[in-house]
Amino acid sequence: VTKGPKIGDTAFSKQASDKVQSIYEEKGAQGAFQIINEFKPIVNRIVDKRKDAPNFDRQLLTDEIETGQRGILDLIREYKPDSGVPLAAYINKFLPASFRWRVYRRRNRS
Repeated sequence: VTKGPKIGDTAFSKQASDKVQSIYEEKGAQGAFQIINEFKPIVNRIVDKRKDAPNFDRQLLTDEIETGQRGILDLIREYKPDSGVPLAAYINKFLPASFRWRVYRRRNRS
């Protein structure tokens, strides 16, 4: 498998990256939920890493990563195709920081 962008410690295959780009090029932000679906395996791995955290809620964390503030949906909406960076790489760059922000925010709410 040819490696594409890496999200955290999870490589996104070149084929998956190309599929995400194709969806975006065909549908733009309207294809967001198809794109989010392509990221499901990675999102599940990120969520699984937090399963031992206090007050862990799998569905809530999954929803926040996918559609919450600074989640994948927001990243898709903010993406600038003329940047020359593939969408999967753009998400790769900002999703880990978004996840750290989300964990920090949850800790400080308690």
